[in-house]
Amino acid sequence: MDRLEKPVHARLAAQVAGQGLTLTYLDCPRWDGAVPVRMTCTAYVDGVLARVAVHLKAAVEGKAVSFDARLLDGVIATRNLEATLRRQGWQGADCGAAPAYPAVVGSRIVCRVTRPSGDRYVQATVTDRSGAVIIADYRARS
Repeated sequence: MDRLEKPVHARLAAQVAGQGLTLTYLDCPRWDGAVPVRMTCTAYVDGVLARVAVHLKAAVEGKAVSFDARLLDGVIATRNLEATLRRQGWQGADCGAAPAYPAVVGSRIVCRVTRPSGDRYVQATVTDRSGAVIIADYRARS
């Protein structure tokens, strides 16, 4: 990583860690040192490619640069979805082996959930690019 990517990676990694995600790689276009500038980088977050908006600006004229960075594409952490299901009363939840899913509106994540009365399936339907979902029983056809 270059002189831009290292600090952006560090800050963004801390941001997504609070969402149960891990930023493993960041790739930004070549930066010529000019500010202010906006650019879009590519992040690898728990196996999901996501765009990152980066805004660079002068912190101290001619001496220091500050920046803002945020994910443009939502990513859903599997462990957070499973924890939500457990908080809703399921003893166990398994939403698959993928550590994360892209937040594509309308996409569905099927999870196996357990209670003493038996196993069932629920589906989490993505309702917003930020990663919001609606969870409902998944009715299998007889």
